[in-house]
Amino acid sequence: MAKSQELHIFFFPLMAPGHIIPMISLAKLFIMHGAKTTILTTPTCTSLLHDQINQLRRSGHIINLLVFSSSEKGDGNLTSPELSSCFFREMEGLRKPFDQALKEYRPNCVVTDMYLPWTQEISSKNSVPRLVFHTMGFFPLCVIETLDNHVTNGCVCVDNEEERVTVHGLPHILEMTKSQLHDSVFTRNEFCEFMESVRESELRSDGAIVNTFYELESQYADHYRSKMGRKAWHEQKEIIGRDLVERGVRRLMDEGEEKQRIRERTSSLKEKARRSIEKGGSSSVEMERLMQEIRASERLRDATME
Repeated sequence: MAKSQELHIFFFPLMAPGHIIPMISLAKLFIMHGAKTTILTTPTCTSLLHDQINQLRRSGHIINLLVFSSSEKGDGNLTSPELSSCFFREMEGLRKPFDQALKEYRPNCVVTDMYLPWTQEISSKNSVPRLVFHTMGFFPLCVIETLDNHVTNGCVCVDNEEERVTVHGLPHILEMTKSQLHDSVFTRNEFCEFMESVRESELRSDGAIVNTFYELESQYADHYRSKMGRKAWHEQKEIIGRDLVERGVRRLMDEGEEKQRIRERTSSLKEKARRSIEKGGSSSVEMERLMQEIRASERLRDATME
């Protein structure tokens, strides 16, 4: 444990609640395994962060905050999907303070959101290992990659909004309608180009951390690693998917057997999620492996600099 305590990990989330909160939970897991953690943020997001971090501090988990200057471009948060392209561009205004933070603090590793691909170049320049953080699970990651290859091969041609597209190459056969697919599947646009940069940055990174646990989607975890050749760790938080599942349960309150089936499924997943982060659980074991890899990378970096 002493070696783990020497590690200092930076966390740089996308400035949106759906990305900040999961990354804070991830930082908590690193703390539980002995690491020092620092969240990088901007002034507009500090109120949300303070609420979350103070809650953790009351339970004995200390997370540090490093707030970039309010004069920097990129000091905003994502309020709607329609603003995503503009927001992603604005986030690049944080290149300079991010670079300066790596130079000044020399963390052992930095975990940055998948939608911050430009952090790969800066991390590499500063010889700091960068891990990509995916707030989504293995299943959507596999689907997105497979759809991209499907489109590249010119296999998608759909006119009717409700016509079904069969997605091949996954552990299960998947069918989706045109209305369920993003516009970039059919028309090359700015978002499509941005997602290509996201994919390329992950391939150049030291690996990815995926917001899931193995028991939830084991076939897709294996597919992502073995079939797609990605280096990834699964790190489950205690509350993954709980709110979404419980909303589904409430919608089916009058459905008798269906309600009971979903309640039992929800209870089972919550128990598996809880066990995954306990000592010896799938996510706990993954975290130990990840910590060992970060330490090995640090030793290699030290040897190279001697």
